[in-house]
Amino acid sequence: MVSFFRINDPYRLLLVLIVLIGIRMPFLTEEIVPTIPQFRWMLIGERLSEGSMLYRDLYDYIAPFSALVFQAMDFLFGRNLFASALTSIFLVFVQSVIFNNLLLANKTYNEGTYLPAYCYAIFMSVHFDFLVLSPALMSITFILLALRNIFKRIDNQTKDELFMSTGVYLGIATMFYLPSIVIFFIFLVILVIYSNSLLRRLLLMTVGFAMVLLLVTGFYYVNGLLPQFNTFFLNSLWSYEHVNY
Repeated sequence: MVSFFRINDPYRLLLVLIVLIGIRMPFLTEEIVPTIPQFRWMLIGERLSEGSMLYRDLYDYIAPFSALVFQAMDFLFGRNLFASALTSIFLVFVQSVIFNNLLLANKTYNEGTYLPAYCYAIFMSVHFDFLVLSPALMSITFILLALRNIFKRIDNQTKDELFMSTGVYLGIATMFYLPSIVIFFIFLVILVIYSNSLLRRLLLMTVGFAMVLLLVTGFYYVNGLLPQFNTFFLNSLWSYEHVNY
């Protein structure tokens, strides 16, 4: 199986999708029982689709963009974990393609191979939270897009737009899953150490990141919910929730 994916043929990605579905088939064919976090995400989407507003009528530390996705999922499919599991398969497949193309473009290996996409699909099927749609899973998509730009910079493919878009991607990732903010500072350190990026371009990346945060913050400020946004979302980065399962 490993040698099969080492062949440089883009159609191998279809086989990656088939393998991904095969790995998750036992989970899909049995009655899906949600974990407590998964059940909470479904309830959040249900309440929001009924007209409630996050941080005003619904008190939870979930990120705003994730809440919007769960609201859309409830609007389209209702309280259906099977639909969430299928969406997760599609998202993991897209991520595996992005990850594999990132390595191919930067000539990480001596030969063109689709083995990284195969391995990515397998390892992303290990944890329960990645078997269905989750904030962390959605956030990873934009982290991978930002990582692609970081490799371009290290490879001296320098454009000002690259830095701005990297910051925007990381800002969106943070609005899906707040702990992703750590990746922004890690990428800044990488650019300082492994490239000769100008301060102006590092500031562009920071502006792109801050722009997303300020737009979301401005939305809650206009709606008079800035204290609640700060309490339930921003401060959750410093709080630790202990759940006795």
